[in-house]
Amino acid sequence: MNNIFQVLDNDTDVVLFEKDAYTVIRLKELIHHNFGEKLHTQLSNGHQTVASIIQSVSISEAIFKVEDITWKSSSKGIKCQILRVGSRGWEIGRLRIITSTEITKENHIGVHKISSYPKVKVQVIIEFCPDEPLEPESPLDDIRKMMQTT
Repeated sequence: MNNIFQVLDNDTDVVLFEKDAYTVIRLKELIHHNFGEKLHTQLSNGHQTVASIIQSVSISEAIFKVEDITWKSSSKGIKCQILRVGSRGWEIGRLRIITSTEITKENHIGVHKISSYPKVKVQVIIEFCPDEPLEPESPLDDIRKMMQTT
């Protein structure tokens, strides 16, 4: 089985999960929206956003500011099929999602003070690994075909 994942950078390629199909751009939008919603969800104890909780890690007196967090789906990937623009048909394989978040500070000017709140930028990368690796067509293939027919 092939384990080489390649970034899907053509936004008009189509990904099929059982019955649901999405263009790559639409799938990125849906993941971006869902991930963003989860990051901005208010926690019931203290009404803090997830971003404000994970913006720093502290050990004793040392405080480490977190600027970037990367989330990856299972390394095995999700079974799917992809139809690439200009291809001859569906490729069967696995899809993997990598979501990178950048945490920055955003200043809000209030009536009596300036407050700083964490802001999260989300980037989504989608990778595909075909079950059968695509073999590049050799220039000698035509000659081999001609020799087999004669």
